[in-house]
Amino acid sequence: MNRVLCFDFGATSGRAVVFQRNGDHLEEKLIHRFKNTPKFVDDTYCWDLEYLTSEFFSCIDKAVSAGGFDVVSIDSWGVDFVPMGYDGEVVSPPAHYRDEHNEIGVECVREIISDSGLYQRTGVQHNRINTIYRLKYIAENKPVIIDKTDKILMIADYFAYLLTGNMRLEVTNASTTGLLEPYRKVIDSELCCLLSIPERLFPEAIKYSECYGEIKPEIANKYGCKGIKVFASLTHDTASAVFALPSSDKNAFISCGTWSLFGTILDVPLISFETQNSNFTNEVGYDFKTRFLKNIPGSWLIEEHIKETVFDGKVDYDALEKEAQAEIAFNTVIDPNDSIFFNPGSNREKVKNYCAKTKQSLPKNSGQYMVAVYKGLAKKYKETLHELEELTGKTFDKISMVGGGSRSEMLCTLTAAECGKLVESGPHEATVYGNAVCTLIAIGDISSVDEAKKLIRNSCRIKTYEPGMKGF
Repeated sequence: MNRVLCFDFGATSGRAVVFQRNGDHLEEKLIHRFKNTPKFVDDTYCWDLEYLTSEFFSCIDKAVSAGGFDVVSIDSWGVDFVPMGYDGEVVSPPAHYRDEHNEIGVECVREIISDSGLYQRTGVQHNRINTIYRLKYIAENKPVIIDKTDKILMIADYFAYLLTGNMRLEVTNASTTGLLEPYRKVIDSELCCLLSIPERLFPEAIKYSECYGEIKPEIANKYGCKGIKVFASLTHDTASAVFALPSSDKNAFISCGTWSLFGTILDVPLISFETQNSNFTNEVGYDFKTRFLKNIPGSWLIEEHIKETVFDGKVDYDALEKEAQAEIAFNTVIDPNDSIFFNPGSNREKVKNYCAKTKQSLPKNSGQYMVAVYKGLAKKYKETLHELEELTGKTFDKISMVGGGSRSEMLCTLTAAECGKLVESGPHEATVYGNAVCTLIAIGDISSVDEAKKLIRNSCRIKTYEPGMKGF
């Protein structure tokens, strides 16, 4: 059976894992984990592309030393992109979606098309992070970058380009740009023209399960990985995570990482004034089905707290969970959607200002802080579930919860209690599992989606939380 080297670039960390089918389960070998820490370049909040690239090739080297691999596939967070020049080199560092200049792009777009008009055309939620606003900001304020740019590459596509030399645009990540036609699944030429965003910037499309090409000879010779093909997985990390759901697509789901993505799978996009008012988005998933979901800030608030309280880089999440359990009676509730938490800056100050504004007690330790965040998330999940059932006309009996947040027994228990639904937790590393099985299907080592879900169930610890469970 083939060994797939899966890269998962998340918004706070990345990892490389080798997967291989072994009978009725999947074997996984963690190659390397690395941090993803943004930085300011002049006045722009950017991703540290040089560091990420160094870690990427370090993973290639370590994976070869650990026994090698037969195929590579890559996923990443959405919306952000790398501008590539006509010489094949990076024109400027990729801006972070939290960079404040995106707000200027929002206003520039609104001068041409209303939020409502844009939503009815694309089905994509209004969110300042969307690619459309960054591109419009650059076009209006830094046109020299547009002039120098041949193509823009989404993050996963960029790393595939480094290996193969081929520039492509994978559809699941393209669906986060706010520039994709929701039914035809192609870049909206008329919208690009309307906004003066050159359509030439977008590379030729590639579909998940298709091949970018082979690793270039100079890289293959350097690292000892000749003849290896790079396949497009579901390159948007949420698309991969949702594909790893061990249960039916008919359930509601929460993919809880840096963001909490709460939604369900639909056969076709759901675009109406009601879905717009609730700010639900329509993104592309496996088999071109629609990931109908809402973005809610997730473990971002936990990670920001850790940055300011853990200085040796050694994070004991189990210990943090125990601290939270001991403080379960703490009554402060943090609304993760409050705008005060969005921009870069001191999380300690944000929490202090938020508690003063809402007249709540300031958390005195990490346990109280986590309780306040988890209770806020669970309440937001309850609101979103109600909206999801109203908009789709469906009643969901179960919520499948995957991603790093599903490790927290407290968050899962609070979610089950608030939502009044059965919560099925796991796999925790859903993104790399979804990435892997998508690629294993593409190369023939897994025969079907149903078989993939069975393999995931056999390979991961799946835990169930009843609405009436008393966990603390």
